[in-house]
Amino acid sequence: MCYTLYAYQPDAVAFVDCLHLGERWTHRVALPAPFGQERPGVHAIALAPSGDRLCVVHASSGTVADIDPDRLMVKQVSPFAAAGEKGKPNARITASSRLIVNVDNMVVLTGPHREIATPGPARGLALGAGGDVWAGHPHGVVQYDLATGKETGQITEPELYTVKHVRPGSA
Repeated sequence: MCYTLYAYQPDAVAFVDCLHLGERWTHRVALPAPFGQERPGVHAIALAPSGDRLCVVHASSGTVADIDPDRLMVKQVSPFAAAGEKGKPNARITASSRLIVNVDNMVVLTGPHREIATPGPARGLALGAGGDVWAGHPHGVVQYDLATGKETGQITEPELYTVKHVRPGSA
């Protein structure tokens, strides 16, 4: 299954296009307001590694739409953070089904809620090998322990554009 997020600002319309590659069919899941509103780039989409949770984030309103990937319908829309986030969000879902959003100068975790300040505006987000996350910012990446919210490492990379993946290396 391939999930693609579409958001049209002039029409304030947003939906997730669900394409089943094996069976060759497609289905649209309409997203309610505020999805589709605001400037381009205020949305993010994430699928859990297990495939049982699909989330769409709307940063400007601080809301998340949980979509049932089996029934292809919106289960609920709820807040993930205070409204008014301005940057482009990055979203991931952990193996334990926690939503993680990196937007503006913070990483926000749900279930339980935690906000972690980052050294700069969001420039990508990647899940680590264990219970950690790597958050990109304009001057590098910072590693955070999800259980405690503590910084556990950092790498300086001037003018970093985005972080998409991390892979453990050997010392």
